[in-house]
Amino acid sequence: MSEAVKPSRPYQGAARQARTRRTRAAVTAAARSLFAERGYAATTIEAISDRSDTPQATVYRLFSSKLGILKALLDVSVAGDDEAVAMLDRPPVRALLSAEDPKDQLAGLAALVREVMTRVGPVHRILADAARSDPDAASLLAEIARQRHEGQRRIASSLARSGALRPGLAERDAADVIHALASPEVHGLLVYDRGWTSDRHEEWLRQILIDQLLPRELPDDCLRSAGSPRAGDCSRFRSGWDVGKGTSGNAPGAGRSAAPRAAQAAAPRTGPVRGRERRGHMSGTGWGILLGIIYLVLLFTLAVLSFRKGHWVLGLIGFIFPILWIIGAMLPSRYERR
Repeated sequence: MSEAVKPSRPYQGAARQARTRRTRAAVTAAARSLFAERGYAATTIEAISDRSDTPQATVYRLFSSKLGILKALLDVSVAGDDEAVAMLDRPPVRALLSAEDPKDQLAGLAALVREVMTRVGPVHRILADAARSDPDAASLLAEIARQRHEGQRRIASSLARSGALRPGLAERDAADVIHALASPEVHGLLVYDRGWTSDRHEEWLRQILIDQLLPRELPDDCLRSAGSPRAGDCSRFRSGWDVGKGTSGNAPGAGRSAAPRAAQAAAPRTGPVRGRERRGHMSGTGWGILLGIIYLVLLFTLAVLSFRKGHWVLGLIGFIFPILWIIGAMLPSRYERR
C-alpha cells in the first residue's frame, strides 16, 4: 500500500505550489488596485484580504506585512512574472550585456527601461509616497535604488571594456549618468507628469544616452579636403575626440579616430585678416600705418610753424612726439615676443 501512495506525492507538492502562486498573485493584484485607489497608508491588510478573498492569516503567512506585499508587487512588476530568476540572469538582460555595438546596446537599454517602467512605474510611485512617512518603506526604496544602480553599472562596465566610452568619461561617471537618466523618477516626470508617450520617452532616452556616453561622430562636411570652404567649421564636433592620444584609453579605434585627425591636419590655418588681404582689401595694420604717417606729417608741420613764429615749446613737442612714436613702433609688441 505504501508503494502505491508514493507516486502521488510529487503531484500533491506541485498542486500545493500552484495554489500558493495563485494566492500570491491574487493578493498582489488586490494590493495593486487598493494602493492605486486609496494610497499605501490608507490600505489595510484587512482590505487586501477581503478583495483577494484570502484569509488574513494566509496573507500574513505569505507576505509577513503590508510592506512585504508591496515588495512582492515590485518584484513581479520588475521581472514581469513570479519566476525565481534574477533580473541579471534573464535572457533579455544577458543579450543586452553581450551586445557588441555600443549604440545597439544603449538602444536595447532604452527599450528595456520602457518595458520595465511600464509595469513598475506606478508601483514605484506608491513606494516613494510611502517612504515619506514609513522608515521601512524608505529603506526598501534605498535598497531598490542600490540594486538598480548595480545592474546599470554592468552596462557602463561593458562600454568601458570595449573602449566605447567617450574620451575623458570615467566608468563610474558613466554608471551615474545611466542611473540618473534611466531612473523611474525621470520616467515618471516625463510620462506621467508631462504626458510623454512611451515611444517618445524611449527615443529620447536612447539618443541622450548615446550623446552623453559615446564619442561624437564627425559629419561628412568635416571630412572634406583642405580647400573646402567648410573645412574649418568642425571644431565643435572634434571636442569629443581623442585626437592627441590616438587609439589609446577610451578612443573608439584607429579606423574611427584617424578621419578626424586627418580632417584637423588638413584644415587651413588662414584667419579672417588674411582672407580679406587676399581679396584686395586693406587690413587693419595697413590703415594704422597710413594714419600714423599722416599724424607724423602733421606734427612735423606744427613744429616747423611753431619755430618760425618763436613758439619753441610747441616746436620741441612737435619734434619729440614723432621721435617717441617711431621708437615705440620699432620695439617688438607683446604678441611678437610670445
